[in-house]
Amino acid sequence: MLHKKRKVFIRQYLWIKLFLDLVIILIKILDYYFYGIITRYNTILAVVSFLSSLILLWKIDFLDNFKFKHLVNFNNCVQLLLIVYNSVSKFPDFPITLIYLILFPISFSYVNNFKQTFLYSAFFFIIFLFVYSGFEWNSFPSWKSKDVNTVFFLWIYNLFSLYFHFFFFLFLLTFHIYYAIEFKSVRIQNNFEQKNETVEPEPSLLSDTEIKEDKLMILYRRIIEYTEKNKFYLNSNASIYDLTQSLNTNRTYISAALNQKGKTNFNDFINSYRINFVIQEFQKDIHKKYTLKVIYTSAGFVHQSQFNRAFKKIIGKSPREYLKDINS
Repeated sequence: MLHKKRKVFIRQYLWIKLFLDLVIILIKILDYYFYGIITRYNTILAVVSFLSSLILLWKIDFLDNFKFKHLVNFNNCVQLLLIVYNSVSKFPDFPITLIYLILFPISFSYVNNFKQTFLYSAFFFIIFLFVYSGFEWNSFPSWKSKDVNTVFFLWIYNLFSLYFHFFFFLFLLTFHIYYAIEFKSVRIQNNFEQKNETVEPEPSLLSDTEIKEDKLMILYRRIIEYTEKNKFYLNSNASIYDLTQSLNTNRTYISAALNQKGKTNFNDFINSYRINFVIQEFQKDIHKKYTLKVIYTSAGFVHQSQFNRAFKKIIGKSPREYLKDINS
């Protein structure tokens, strides 16, 4: 359920980003049409950004291994660098784009904590000041200038861009709040269902140790059920944090349940499911159609050395030896 919501959230973000890229490309076309000015670097980046958004929308599952936080941070960094470049190349004597710096800390704060937001914002603010340290900041060109049309266009262009970015970030904020509320409601619902389904003995009839052991066994069964149902181990970024969020518990209880009831740790627990997935693929003769890398990456492994170690630890022989045995 959470996986689908996450995918919808990212897809909506990419649609808005696609629209933003289209507007930027349109502005570049208007610049060239009215004034014969074209910034090739910015235009190429805008087109590449637009095409990348299209590709990611087409291959949305590719983003399953990425965190939405990294996607937002990357987009913000690229946009900020483009703004600095555009400001220096078009009007170095008047850093009108300084006003954009007000908006980006808000965008960074949606997916980062206060410390990370401060560091990101301070880093780009220092870059902006460093770039303009060699320029003399003049007042805005006079309206009596012979290039009044250009001045007017810059006003319209910057105001439009400012409001466009503002509503873009406002949309992200609204979606962020909506997603957070939905996620919380799902956790509450899961917790409610689990409480209704679980009938525990009277506490007075059990010792504290027995109560703790009973709860750990219940949690261990929930871990098994969730893992087999959702198959989150196929995601190379799967972590114990995913379990804590989905099962509404903490890292300590997850580790205790796995250690005491499963006689394992989180990494070995996840790898056992991944290796079992690979074994099933071998039994289907998938290895005769695809390379070994395709198989172990689809199981959630990133590096072959990691896969080989886990395979030998669980099966007792290397993947090559195992394949040799089943093919003989």
